[in-house]
Amino acid sequence: MTMTSDDLNRKLCAVITTLADVPMAHETTLYLGLGCDMAVWENVKFVLSAGGLATFFNHKVRITEAGRAMAAKINKAMGVTHG
Repeated sequence: MTMTSDDLNRKLCAVITTLADVPMAHETTLYLGLGCDMAVWENVKFVLSAGGLATFFNHKVRITEAGRAMAAKINKAMGVTHG
């Protein structure tokens, strides 16, 4: 099955907004939560890293300030508020 750009965007939004709510997440938790395999996860991971949205170290993921700003925009567009 081929991943479309819409599929990739949905996965990116899910990961970015999740990371905005936690200090750190394990890669395994994220890719299993997305319901994808490692090949798809590697694509998501590449975009997050290349875009400066998240950092990866020892299979742990942390959101960057750019990622946090993107998560805020996504949440605002979806009408999600945190308080």
